[in-house]
Amino acid sequence: MNKTDIIISYFRLNEKERKEQFAAESSAQIIKSGRFAAGSAHFAVLEDNGTVKAYGDNSFGQCNTKGWTNVKKVVAGDFHTAALTNDGKVYATGDNSFGQCCVEPWHNIEELFADKKLTVGITKEGAILASHKRADKTADKPKEQPEKSVELKSKGYKKTLDGTFEYTEIDGKIQITKYFGDSENVIIPEKVKGMEVDSIGENAFTNNSSVKWVKFPESIREINCKAFIGCSGLEYISIPFGLETIKDYAFAYCNLKSLNLPESLKYIGNYAFLNNERLKGISIPNSIETIEDTAFRGCNTIEILEITPYAKQRIKNYTQIFNLK
Repeated sequence: MNKTDIIISYFRLNEKERKEQFAAESSAQIIKSGRFAAGSAHFAVLEDNGTVKAYGDNSFGQCNTKGWTNVKKVVAGDFHTAALTNDGKVYATGDNSFGQCCVEPWHNIEELFADKKLTVGITKEGAILASHKRADKTADKPKEQPEKSVELKSKGYKKTLDGTFEYTEIDGKIQITKYFGDSENVIIPEKVKGMEVDSIGENAFTNNSSVKWVKFPESIREINCKAFIGCSGLEYISIPFGLETIKDYAFAYCNLKSLNLPESLKYIGNYAFLNNERLKGISIPNSIETIEDTAFRGCNTIEILEITPYAKQRIKNYTQIFNLK
């Protein structure tokens, strides 16, 4: 059968439209044969020589497939990519917060599948292997372990708070580095061991689909990169006066409905609210100094934007930033 050219058109973040061309019997064939897989914002293609090329969003490393060889099938979850080799081994790269890339020991695999946060392999004998999170969560350790770690005063040492939050001390302030809970409503503590909580660390809540509402303390000053990325259930955040910085991808791929930003906020980073597809109302404070052009990329449902003349003078291209017509 003669091959035809399959053209895939896509937008790589912060870039113009791209097109990739592949040869296959048909568009259906390239998918059924395991040669093409798509995640939330990336896709991967199996080349004729057994290598894999991935394109699109690479914020979790889901496109880092260089070096993969002898591949016969490629699959993808929301933020990870996996591939099955001809000799029954499995590659995986990208987000591993749910253990979806913990496939190194797998062998003799006959079939491979992927879901949003899961990788599944079937052996030639019919056994089903499912990826899972490594058993190293601090909250699951014996009770005496957290108590001992709290006594350690080394700067940057991670400790746990009631088995719910992991935190670290930085220059006399507390950064929340991980949330282990599954509550819908989360209240970030204002103080830990007498020290103020002033920041949320990178990937602290990543892909936690349980959280719907988060209340931040008055002590909060900074929300770091990817802190809440992929929290698909997150609809509301309560941020008091004091917050100054929201960094790159902080609330990307959430489901925020409205956004009332405090009169202390100065900076909003790249893709900070990427693809919040239900966001309808935003209030921008006078204190804002910089909003990166891509901060609200993919937020196409905005109906109400409250922005003062003073803020408009600083953010002159606000109509493009907020996708206003």
